[in-house]
Amino acid sequence: MDGRGPKERRNVRIRYYRCFRDGHFYAKGKGLRHLKMKGSVKIDSVCPAMIKAEEDKATGVIRVSYIHTHVGHLQELGRLNLSKSERAEIAQKVAMGIPYGTILDTIRESVKNQDVGRLHLTTRKDIWNVQSSFGLMGTEKGFIHGSDRTSVEVWVAQMQKQSEIVRFYKPQGACMPEEPDLHENDMVLIIATDAQIEMLLKMIFDV
Repeated sequence: MDGRGPKERRNVRIRYYRCFRDGHFYAKGKGLRHLKMKGSVKIDSVCPAMIKAEEDKATGVIRVSYIHTHVGHLQELGRLNLSKSERAEIAQKVAMGIPYGTILDTIRESVKNQDVGRLHLTTRKDIWNVQSSFGLMGTEKGFIHGSDRTSVEVWVAQMQKQSEIVRFYKPQGACMPEEPDLHENDMVLIIATDAQIEMLLKMIFDV
């Protein structure tokens, strides 16, 4: 999306969604870090690919026009971003204390069962970025606080804001009248991706 945000007109609100490779690279900071070996994602030029969405303020109707042609770059897997579900799945593993190396090995092994995608090009830097964006900083294992209970509660709150991967959570010490089989001292955390839910439902109906 255009970094300047929506444009307000008298009767409409206009939003522009531009190609993420469009534009020029501008270094931030004091230049102490070297640029990545593969260079910036920006092409230092203009890519015309764009979506323009005009929202009628009175009716809420949105009219969309777009330019689908990309210019000045190829569709390179290594330049794409991880999807929301892929990031959530990585964050789940980090929060569980799974080491970076094990996460990467699991991702690499999945290539045998599916076509190569952006996920299979995941690097340690990608995992670190996911860990940072989900608020799981502290150690490579992702613990936020010295207390495991506090770490879990902070992580659950963060995940619920960014995805639907946390399907159910009952912290220890909480009472849930709607779940009479759960006692006050019970702690329950159910985590599942959309793909896992879909697979579970398929297994249930196949029985």
